[in-house]
Amino acid sequence: MKNKYLLLVIIAASLLFSGAVSAVVAWPTTLTKHGDIMMATLPYEPSGLAWNPLTNKLLTVCNTGQITVMNMDGTGQVNTKMPSYMDFEAITIVDPNSTKVYIGDENPDAVFEYDLQTKALTGKSWNLTSVLTGADNQGLEGLTFVPNGYHPFPNSASGGVFYAGIQRPPVPGGATNDDYLLYAFDIDLNTSGKIVNWYGITLPSSIPNSDISDLYFNKDTGLLYVLFDGYDRLVEMKTDGTVVKDYSGVPVADQEGLVIKTNYPSLTADIYLGSDSGKLIGWYSGYPVDYDFDKDGVNTSLDCNDRDATISSLKTFYQDLDKDGLGSDVTISVCSLTPPSGYVTNSDDLNDNSVGTDLDKDGFLAGVDCNDNNPLLTVLKVYYKDADGDGMGLASQTKNVCSLTPPTGYVSNSSDKNDNDYDNDGVITSKDCNDKNSLYYTKKIYYRDKDGDGLGNKWRIGYYCVPPSGYVSNSLDKNDNHYDN
Repeated sequence: MKNKYLLLVIIAASLLFSGAVSAVVAWPTTLTKHGDIMMATLPYEPSGLAWNPLTNKLLTVCNTGQITVMNMDGTGQVNTKMPSYMDFEAITIVDPNSTKVYIGDENPDAVFEYDLQTKALTGKSWNLTSVLTGADNQGLEGLTFVPNGYHPFPNSASGGVFYAGIQRPPVPGGATNDDYLLYAFDIDLNTSGKIVNWYGITLPSSIPNSDISDLYFNKDTGLLYVLFDGYDRLVEMKTDGTVVKDYSGVPVADQEGLVIKTNYPSLTADIYLGSDSGKLIGWYSGYPVDYDFDKDGVNTSLDCNDRDATISSLKTFYQDLDKDGLGSDVTISVCSLTPPSGYVTNSDDLNDNSVGTDLDKDGFLAGVDCNDNNPLLTVLKVYYKDADGDGMGLASQTKNVCSLTPPTGYVSNSSDKNDNDYDNDGVITSKDCNDKNSLYYTKKIYYRDKDGDGLGNKWRIGYYCVPPSGYVSNSLDKNDNHYDN
């Protein structure tokens, strides 16, 4: 017999979290593929991925009880294997400042605490088999941590809840805990084995109903990313199960690991996909993302101030030259709830006390002139946002002000093709080793030229973004102690 209290919770959750139907779209063709990250320790099948945004490290686990930490380009791999067989399928980070991470195990379904510093399990674990029921190889495959404030459940004393996904399809009409593909667990991280509560999340019928292979929550976007390897699908959803986007044709075979590495303020991210059969991690950049930092329902790309939930679009104010509280038909649009000096929120003035005059003698009447005290200013000037500070503005982001001087962060031209690339060499700032010079964007090998003859010593090399004095790009010197060889 089902627990009556739990049944009420599940029914309420079913009503609350039924996601909206979203059309399937093809995988973006604009992504840039980087070289596959091959696993240095074999045999190794990447079964889950995690990213620490503070250390900028990539973590992965294997279903033979291995955990590997590496740089984001796959270099510097450090592998640790458990002394006995453990079926690791997922990994997630609760606190980026901590050395503790949490590993999802499929057989039996459980969460283990692991210490990256000691390279060992801490002894704390939480058995989930009372909820995640199912046959072997049909259990827990995805695990991610969602902090309080980003999920719809009661706040957890542990700072958030763990979302877990399983392979087997839901079993409606059976036991209550069989009814779901996606679960949320409130785990007491201070007490081994203590599960405070769990919740089932009903997913819409438009997405696959089995084969979840990994989960990833990104705090910047506020979205849960759900990977289905049997269908080559990646579904973006809100943490209540509402589908935002559903991609088909995920490019890596047998995907069992997922990381979305955001690069704010860029509206694209790096995506890492672990391939079980390929024994590799596919790495792509250019994955489209958006943010909503002030949680006002308007994404960064459309929000004029995404750090203030009280405002999201430009407000129109009306010029009040005679300061009677009534505005004329001369307007200004700014991202503010408060009108700037000399402007009001209404356009009720029939005579703004200066209509018909031309105080600055520039040929423009005061009712038309945005500044009738300066003959050099008559109409609002258009300025263009210059986020990367290269002196070139972006045509799509403008601000109209009555000033001959552009506001901070804006310029008078719209020549920038990429406002996240200072030197406009095609490499974004975050990936450019010298974004002030278009000649240099990645580290290269340079050769020591001790005798200053312009020829380098092939035995004396250095890796530099910009070659220092005494180094050249060739290795043609036969004798670096003799100027003319």
